[in-house]
Amino acid sequence: MRSAWGAAAGALLVAAVSACARQGAPPGGEEDHRPPVVISTVPEPFAVVPAFDGKIVFRFDERTSERVSGGSMDDVVLVSPRSGAVKVHHGRRSLEVEVEGGIIPGQVYRVTLLPMVSDMFGNAMRDAFELVFSTGPELEPTAVAGQIWDRVQGGGVRDAIVVASSATDSVDYVARTDGEGIYAFRYLPLGVYRMVAYLDRNRNDSVDAMEVQGERALLVEASDTLLIDLAVLQPDTTSARLVAAEALDSATVELRFDDHLDPDRSLGGVAIRFTREDGGSTSGVVRTFHDHEYDAYLDAVRDSLARVDSIARAAAALAADTMDVDSLEAAPPVAPTRPRLPPRQVSPLSPRPGAGLARPGQQRGNLPAGAVLPGQRIVVHVGPPLESGVAYVVSVEGVMNINQLPNGGGLDTLIWEAPVRDTVVADTAAAGLDTAAVRDTLKLP
Repeated sequence: MRSAWGAAAGALLVAAVSACARQGAPPGGEEDHRPPVVISTVPEPFAVVPAFDGKIVFRFDERTSERVSGGSMDDVVLVSPRSGAVKVHHGRRSLEVEVEGGIIPGQVYRVTLLPMVSDMFGNAMRDAFELVFSTGPELEPTAVAGQIWDRVQGGGVRDAIVVASSATDSVDYVARTDGEGIYAFRYLPLGVYRMVAYLDRNRNDSVDAMEVQGERALLVEASDTLLIDLAVLQPDTTSARLVAAEALDSATVELRFDDHLDPDRSLGGVAIRFTREDGGSTSGVVRTFHDHEYDAYLDAVRDSLARVDSIARAAAALAADTMDVDSLEAAPPVAPTRPRLPPRQVSPLSPRPGAGLARPGQQRGNLPAGAVLPGQRIVVHVGPPLESGVAYVVSVEGVMNINQLPNGGGLDTLIWEAPVRDTVVADTAAAGLDTAAVRDTLKLP
């Protein structure tokens, strides 16, 4: 009997321990879908505590997991201004934050608890929680926010570090972007700042030479609410080089480069020359276009041709309405006249999907208002037109890439081969249209 009772008691003890080890909702109870909520902090929000030298504490309404999403426990908290490494200690219902070197007197602190914390049932915080307090100065009601966006592809950059370095005391205030690339600084002290955004790929808490980055100056004045977007870019050490020159038709040449070009910089300083290899007369540059400028030009040409077509149809309809009814019955219907256009030709070179300005249906990412994505080509109108079958040496100098590196360019050779029947000049001139404009539309669908 004693042996049987001991075995039964042991089995009950094992079952009880196993039940305690398993975390889950009580049998028959409601399943927990509610994330943990911060119910108090040390210091209290917006407190002014000049002598504060303890740990920053976040207390929750339930027990939290030691496992966090997207990093380690030390990555859960972002302390601004940044003065040293951050160490986070996990308690059953709290997180304690220590800063290497301690909390600095005379600063405004913004401590962000990132939405990486979850409860024992896997319910993660939906939003970040911010604690603002001061160790001396009064809080200034300022706000600086915006989007960190990819200068080449467009769209917000997730998990970018944004640092606002004070020109007065070299203090670094820190923020991190969310999934849409949005950052925010609240209660930033008044003054001049150097704002830098970067992707901390090696997680060393500093911007390195070849990490994606961008910067600008920032002035914060009393009660300011500033919306500041900042583009970031992969650094580069080489200038843009010409990789190909292609004739789209007898008067239009596309120059392609191995790097993106600055769409906001004028092409007036770029020198482009077309020299015949046989020593004959050369063609000069009539007009140059950035990628997005050429796209806009083609749109304007398309609209012009549509208007010409509409006018021709209206004139034909008016002529038919003014004819004698008896003559209409005796004579066959008069077909509406319209300008004779050259047969459509499609160039495999342009327009390329995604080239130049992002358009509806092929947008590479959300862009700040007025922003234009860079392209990798320059389009040139030449005059007089290129001669068919003649080799031209194309020389390009003075190109600046998107990283503001000058002295780009290069050499290439091109040969334009005329179609079997070149109707560009004859047909468009007969129709009273602009020869160069129609010539550019040959490659449009």
